[in-house]
Amino acid sequence: MTKYRKRPVVIEAVRYTGDNGNDIWNWVQESAPGTLRCLDADRDFRGQPKILEIKTLDGTMIANVGDWIVKGVKGEFYPVKNDVFLATYEIVG
Repeated sequence: MTKYRKRPVVIEAVRYTGDNGNDIWNWVQESAPGTLRCLDADRDFRGQPKILEIKTLDGTMIANVGDWIVKGVKGEFYPVKNDVFLATYEIVG
């Protein structure tokens, strides 16, 4: 068995707080229209999405409040649970 380390890669990410769903929607739609989905029934009283469906390279995934939305090196988007994100990424600069 051989050990490997991930290459250092700079990504963009934003944590989904429940109050920034519309901002995330605009960010994703700008780069990858049709990647993100939120049904009108899945919006709170302020019109913010409660659950985001993201079409990823591995199929549709759900992002819940507290998850990070990551834009990968090929422009793809995917959700990452907070504990995994904090163990994997660090702020650049």
